[in-house]
Amino acid sequence: MGTVQAKYIKRVGLLAVAFLCGFGSAQAASKPAVDCVPNPSNCLSNPGFEEGQNNWTDLFGFPTEFQTVVVHSGAMAAKKLATILDPDEDYWSQVYQIEEEINASDPVYASGYLKSTFHPMLAAKGGLLAEFMNDANQVLSSIQSDQIGGETDWRFVELGMASVPTGTTKVRLSAYIFVDNNSNPGLVMGDLYIDDLVLQKNNVPLQQQTQILNGDFANGINDWTDLFADPSFVATARAGFPSVPFAAAKKVTNVSTQEYFSQIHQELDFSYPATGSVTAQIKLDQVANSDAAAGILVQYLDANGAVLSSQSSAVPNDYVGWFPVTLSWASVPGTVKVRISGFIYAPQGDVESLGVIALYDNFVLTAGSVKPPKAGR
Repeated sequence: MGTVQAKYIKRVGLLAVAFLCGFGSAQAASKPAVDCVPNPSNCLSNPGFEEGQNNWTDLFGFPTEFQTVVVHSGAMAAKKLATILDPDEDYWSQVYQIEEEINASDPVYASGYLKSTFHPMLAAKGGLLAEFMNDANQVLSSIQSDQIGGETDWRFVELGMASVPTGTTKVRLSAYIFVDNNSNPGLVMGDLYIDDLVLQKNNVPLQQQTQILNGDFANGINDWTDLFADPSFVATARAGFPSVPFAAAKKVTNVSTQEYFSQIHQELDFSYPATGSVTAQIKLDQVANSDAAAGILVQYLDANGAVLSSQSSAVPNDYVGWFPVTLSWASVPGTVKVRISGFIYAPQGDVESLGVIALYDNFVLTAGSVKPPKAGR
């Protein structure tokens, strides 16, 4: 898990406490009762912000702006600023509505359109967050949509839960912006735009991801997730890069207590018997006598996220420069997701590998069959 994701999860865990204690700046919003029975198309009032602030409440950070220049549909959309108020604190701001006609047996589905204009190297994210609360406003659990970051045009994001937790009497749906306080101050700029939000008491199948997003890392490492060891970083273009302006990079930092392994990945919605191939340009900056390796790793995951099997293909030993790594893959029985990764590896005790860097660029996926749509989880 990367630094931004880990800090984000910690931040979400503090939201319920802050809400109950009245911390953060909030603007009062009067929300008329919306009859969510039987399952209207939208339980939200003013879902497209055509009436500005009406029915919406701010919590933390700067107030939401309502503007007419950048919109997904209609005449107006919401905007949240990416900034850092305190160098010792992450920045978090959200705008929300609370729907109070929710029972524990109800399914919940939410969606919306988000657009970000952050610098691609800024550690900032935007997304949707649904928090399930009881009568005392205690958050029982929460789910979130996929996040966006960098320079991402309007993207449809969604979340769903087949049955909300026991004790739930209301759901708070928020659009949020998060900025890591370790971000380069010179990069802290840009906005998150929000439009056309939907909240339903329906079990709606979620859309599937069947293509690699940002495979050339032109948008930094947004849409990619780290797993194990140190987070990836962005390498800026220099002579010989397959594409500009960026590539993803990983570095061997510790081999004293165990082997070093780290990966940057995306998980795609393919089930058995899906097949395909993935290619990428990968460069391993080798040093003499190092046994480090880098390449493509494909893992087949079951419904619980456990790895059933895997395949890999690496840059040849002692190869100098960018190498076109190719891997043909075939899922195994029980597969519901396929995880595509770039990896770096060094054996335990291989001190010559310390500092070795692997660069990744131009991931391209071709695939076959796709599983049926997944229900809200």
